[in-house]
Amino acid sequence: MPKGFISKNERSPDNFTLAQWQQAKRIGKDAKAIKATIRDCWAASDSQASFRQSLKEQGYILAQGSRRSFVVVDQSCEIYAVPKWLGLRVKEVRAKLTQQENLPTAEQAKADIAKNMMNRLSALRQRQATAIQDRVQSLKNEAEVLKQNHIKARKALAHRHEIRAQEETQNRQKRYSKGIIGLWDRLTGKHKRIAKQNAQETTLAKQRDQAEKDHLIFDQLEQSRTLQGRLERLQSFDQRQEKALTDDFNQYQSIHHGTRDIFERKTHPRLERER
Repeated sequence: MPKGFISKNERSPDNFTLAQWQQAKRIGKDAKAIKATIRDCWAASDSQASFRQSLKEQGYILAQGSRRSFVVVDQSCEIYAVPKWLGLRVKEVRAKLTQQENLPTAEQAKADIAKNMMNRLSALRQRQATAIQDRVQSLKNEAEVLKQNHIKARKALAHRHEIRAQEETQNRQKRYSKGIIGLWDRLTGKHKRIAKQNAQETTLAKQRDQAEKDHLIFDQLEQSRTLQGRLERLQSFDQRQEKALTDDFNQYQSIHHGTRDIFERKTHPRLERER
């Protein structure tokens, strides 16, 4: 912005009225930034055409106001009186803006903005839906792979338990003596003690195997719950995002139909990208 355009007292972007501040807060923008943007566009232009183009590049539309005045319309369809937001007299503004008839009315500008935003929001909704569908399918594929891996892991563990049980049973059976010594062991009670030991070890082995199986199943359940949680969060995110976009679309549709004045920026729940 050229030096000297802003005076410390009257033309600072900080110098805005309460009404301007409330208006800016209502649409979720910084009044200081709005004022600075409009003034930057004004300072950078030397004609109505260049001012209009500068505003357009910043997302604003120059339009006709009432009583031969000029206004700026933003993407929220909020209307800003050019003299008020520049801090200039009407006469000074009209010295540069001389062809009001070449501009759309404020209502026409709002309708055009609303139509454009409806198209953009529709495209956003479609891209969002496609992205969510792809992500959901990816998670479902991941869930199927996880399911098959779980089945394989349980089968592998069962096979290891079977092999180990056979080996341990054989080793325990080797403790028994055969022939005359075996008969002697029965007479002396050694055979009975070995049988008791083997029975205890068999019980402990079964408990050990069950604990290993339980541990595997619990781990698998936790993995499944984690994946299911990701899917549910993604679906919840999709619902919130869809509602937000639908609300926005409906607002602009109402503006386009002339049943609503401005777009109100609503506060929606935090929308986080799911991973």
